[in-house]
Amino acid sequence: MAKQPLTPSFIVELPLEVNAAQVKRLLARLEAARQVYNACLGESLRRLRLKQQSRAYQNALKIPPQNAEKRQKPLQK
Repeated sequence: MAKQPLTPSFIVELPLEVNAAQVKRLLARLEAARQVYNACLGESLRRLRLKQQSRAYQNALKIPPQNAEKRQKPLQK
């Protein structure tokens, strides 16, 4: 959850005045950005699942939080 800003703020939305060619170009770029975002998100989630399934990660979860070993030793493959 995002923190509320400490100072008062406001948002202004202004409509774009574009012609048909500019609309086509904007839609194409927004679609490309959406695909890149989804590809990055999918890869990130895949890597997260692999990390959570790894033996090293499972062993690290078993170490109590107050244990100095957990704070100092990096995870090893």
